[in-house]
Amino acid sequence: MSHNEKVLIVDDELNARRVLSAILRAEGYQVVESASVDSAIDALQSTDISAIITDLKMPAKDGFQ
Repeated sequence: MSHNEKVLIVDDELNARRVLSAILRAEGYQVVESASVDSAIDALQSTDISAIITDLKMPAKDGFQ
């Protein structure tokens, strides 16, 4: 099944991003990956994102700042 929706995955752990991306792509979603809050902000400004899956506790900036 193919979806037009793009999901942004924000996580500093590479393996977490890879696993989530593989699962979502297998379900037909388009996936954008970010390893930091700053790159996630860039992705949000340049891409139409339908949903975000994020790690709240990351180095430098996180979901609590």
